[in-house]
Amino acid sequence: MATDSPDPSEEERSAAPSTDADAGVTNTDALPHPAFEPYAAESLPAAAVGSPGKDGRLDLTFAVDAEGDTHLTRDLARTPFHVSGTLGHDPAPRAESVYVQSPSGGVVQGDRHDIAVSVGPDALASVTTASATKVLSMERNYAAADVSLSVGAGGHLDYVPAPTILHADARFGEDVTVGLAPDATAVVGSVVVPGRLARGERFDFDRYAAAFEARADGDLLVADATHLAPGESDPTAPGVMGEFAVLGTLYVLAPGDETTTLVEAVRDSVVAADRGPDAAAETAVRAGVTALPNDAGAVVRALGHRGRPGDGDAARRVGQCQNRTAGRRRARRQEAVMLVAHEFLGTLADDELAARVDTADALTVTVDDTDRRRSRVRTTADDGTDVGIVVGRKLRDGDVLDADGRPVVVSLEPVDVLAVDLSGVSGSPSTVAATALELGHAVGNRHWDLALKGTTAYFPVTDDPERVEREVTPHCPEGATVGYDAVSPALFDDGQVGGHGDADGHGNASSHDDAHGADGHSHAHDDHGHDHSHGVRSLDSGGEKQ
Repeated sequence: MATDSPDPSEEERSAAPSTDADAGVTNTDALPHPAFEPYAAESLPAAAVGSPGKDGRLDLTFAVDAEGDTHLTRDLARTPFHVSGTLGHDPAPRAESVYVQSPSGGVVQGDRHDIAVSVGPDALASVTTASATKVLSMERNYAAADVSLSVGAGGHLDYVPAPTILHADARFGEDVTVGLAPDATAVVGSVVVPGRLARGERFDFDRYAAAFEARADGDLLVADATHLAPGESDPTAPGVMGEFAVLGTLYVLAPGDETTTLVEAVRDSVVAADRGPDAAAETAVRAGVTALPNDAGAVVRALGHRGRPGDGDAARRVGQCQNRTAGRRRARRQEAVMLVAHEFLGTLADDELAARVDTADALTVTVDDTDRRRSRVRTTADDGTDVGIVVGRKLRDGDVLDADGRPVVVSLEPVDVLAVDLSGVSGSPSTVAATALELGHAVGNRHWDLALKGTTAYFPVTDDPERVEREVTPHCPEGATVGYDAVSPALFDDGQVGGHGDADGHGNASSHDDAHGADGHSHAHDDHGHDHSHGVRSLDSGGEKQ
């Protein structure tokens, strides 16, 4: 596999261990560590190594255009990898960010992954994963990943995946190689969680080996390795991990004459974030910074008790250091970066989560009805923080997301609606409901949404309000009144807080007792920022406002 070429060949990228499908014998030259040799001889009971679905491949190439903007120019993803697009990056607006997703449940025995990321000259790129990588329990063989990163002259790459969680009896090896051209920089990080800690699986995995190597112009800069085998040596021994459970590593590669300044900047960040023995057990973190040989940059080691970013753990410390050092050489000390919310935690209806939000440094973002339906959103929080949202679900009022350990609460921007109040219509409640359905059927042929809350029917005003009113009022029964309001767009969500016209144009409606959506919040009409009139007109009173 290429380690110092900006454009590795197909043969070099395909250096994953090869296996005889019948005997299960693996080419030992490609083992992640010599200790994996006994595992390699274990044949798999189902699909062999090299079978479809066992060999994952990810190949990303970034290049800069004539305007200086970076673009993803090559995107090859084979199961279990999936790339759905790019997300703009800040504070380097000309950079590109990619969040790699996985449709699988995790890494299983016999899996071999080959990852290649190439950043062209002067390009700026960030690659991470949308969620943690789970290395599942194994009975035979092992799983491995080869990661080849190359950065062209003057380019920069951030490669910091989400944590790797090692389940009981897992065997996993990873080789990471970085090739840097002149004046190129890179930030490469990893967080290892040795088990499902909440289930008491700490250090129940079989073996973990990670090798790291960085070269500049073909010359070796740094070589590093981590090897944990709880069955052979105690990871909790002094000088290894001690009382801590999570290991984080961050390599800040910037060969050149600014190494001293860089190391000092990283050390300042780590010292400020370090929480020593006086901290609570679940939040204590120990971290240190070491200058890399050959003036290559700095390495950060962090130990913590939790793998989930958020509660003063190693992952967050590594993330903070990344945020403080990412970017090209001239921007390394930039601290204001875009947070990315990549995980859905729940909603404010969960009392425990709501209590956590109340005590945390939470952000609030307000999104409109269009953005909330997108898979990737870039917006600004209430305090001015740039926030990217990549959660793959339609957003709703009160959603709580995780952005590098910081809760992000979603608020939906109200939409203008025409409200038809049917409380004045004579007849039984069932008669009023039937009237509302007839109204929905009539306007459903125009493909308009309709929601019914109590005895009020709501129609979104998507274009000219007068046109909407002109189309709706002829179908309203005697005694109904119409007016304008602003409600949460969630009122029109199927199966949530309302109904809408389906594909054949027939309206649906459902009754709800909450106020303006599933979150049950009230809406103050004097401060929602809309300048329309809230006057109510009775349809049988000559149109005069009441």
